[in-house]
Amino acid sequence: MNTKRILSLTNELNSRQEEYTKINEQLAEQSKIIKNLKDVIEYRESQIEGLKLK
Repeated sequence: MNTKRILSLTNELNSRQEEYTKINEQLAEQSKIIKNLKDVIEYRESQIEGLKLK
């Protein structure tokens, strides 16, 4: 394999790695949002149950 081809493949690999890193960061952020929403739903459901018991 010649040097130009190796450099080309290395650049492509680095570019894809950057894309995957951005995607993983977005997924992590979305996971936090989903967890927060689940927590809010659980809290609201417990409030509703408390009102039903009164």
